[in-house]
Amino acid sequence: MMSKQVKWQLVFFAIITVIGLTAMSVVYLKLPQRFGFDRVDVALEMPVTGGLYQNANVSYLGNTVGTVEEVNLNPDGVRANLYIEDSANLPNNVRAEIRSVSAVGEQYVDLIPVGAPDGELESGTVLRGDQVSLPQGMGPVLDQATALLASVNNEKMRNVLQESFDAFAGSEQDMQRLIDSSRLFVQEANNNSEAVNALIRDAEPLLNSQIRSEDSLKKWIDNLANVTDQLRENRPQLESILDNGPEMLAKTQRTMDELQPVLPVLVANLMSLGEVGVVYNRSLEQLLVLYPAIVSALLTAIDGGKDADSIKVDFNLQLNNPPPCTTGFIPAADQRSPADLSVPAQINGLYCKVPSDAATTVRGARNLPCMEFPDRRGASVQQCREGGYGPEDVLGDNPPDNSEVGPPQTELPDVGLQDWPAGGQDPNTYATSAAMYDPDTGEYVASDGKTYSQSDLGKNTALASGASMTDAVLNGVKVS
Repeated sequence: MMSKQVKWQLVFFAIITVIGLTAMSVVYLKLPQRFGFDRVDVALEMPVTGGLYQNANVSYLGNTVGTVEEVNLNPDGVRANLYIEDSANLPNNVRAEIRSVSAVGEQYVDLIPVGAPDGELESGTVLRGDQVSLPQGMGPVLDQATALLASVNNEKMRNVLQESFDAFAGSEQDMQRLIDSSRLFVQEANNNSEAVNALIRDAEPLLNSQIRSEDSLKKWIDNLANVTDQLRENRPQLESILDNGPEMLAKTQRTMDELQPVLPVLVANLMSLGEVGVVYNRSLEQLLVLYPAIVSALLTAIDGGKDADSIKVDFNLQLNNPPPCTTGFIPAADQRSPADLSVPAQINGLYCKVPSDAATTVRGARNLPCMEFPDRRGASVQQCREGGYGPEDVLGDNPPDNSEVGPPQTELPDVGLQDWPAGGQDPNTYATSAAMYDPDTGEYVASDGKTYSQSDLGKNTALASGASMTDAVLNGVKVS
């Protein structure tokens, strides 16, 4: 027979055993959750496991709220079933990230809230697609690193290491100062963390612009690679430039020192010339446009008839149509005699002063475009600045010369020797006329209405053998 004390002891131990088993079943074995009580079932659908394994922890904001029950394969990839304690009361706006606990690859599931929640996380929720973030796989990274190392030439790597050693050898103090300065820089950044954070936030638009210009950056890198290839191919020339560069810079410095007294004057003159060039920009452009055409025409004229010792040029003579302009010039009574060889005093303002729309001398000075004022025309810069050529500058209408014009003559009249007056002026004048000439028949009609014939006009004229355009201008043509 057991004593009463032993019975109470057995009862006490039985109660302790029941309490311990219950606590172990509820707290450690979590039997209620395994039977579907007090739990939330969530599934993750992923293309790969990302290193996730069974019994891995599930955390929310740093707190463990469940575990990974199982990781199974399915036709679309991998499905991981999570159970989460119902007491955690997680919101339904969460996304899952697979992260590492340690460097050896111990993974866990971190649930992160996104946006504002509209309820609690319920059983049967499935997170997939962009709701699940996988870690970067180490296998592809190692493969890329291996491929990168394999692509580097051993000899070039030795050159890089040797040149790096040569560059930093003997610069211990400089490196120490650099490290100390970097430490001070980091310390100042820590002391001004708010400003640094603001700088990082403000740098986001710049970084986004770099992302948008990814194609341009790739092209720039390709072009840079081409430049480095060219430098590598022209290494001897580059080394020569580096060797001779200091001497060239020294000579350049000496030249600049010698030019220093006159260089300011030269620059000032160039500035004045530049201002003139700006004003006459349109005229310079017109000159550059017409000059090639003029040169081409001259070359065509010279080369076109070289086989016949001639030049291909058409001359058209036109008289008094329209009549010449005499208004605004020196009157005939005041004109100098051709026999007067003295140097005359310069007279300004001599140009055709008739209305701008007059038919005579349309390309005269009065219609020259004003460079500073495109809407004006005038004979001088001062006139352009004062408003251009206007009615107040007109002196007359330039009436035509109505003197009689006689027929052309083949022989000059025998006037004999005459005594000219003191001014050297011939008192006798002869009128000149023009008529349409038919080179095929040699006939032309004079002003008297009669038909004349002369078939040898323009015949037997050519450039001398081997003559140039300059010879033709200075010496004329050869008539045989």
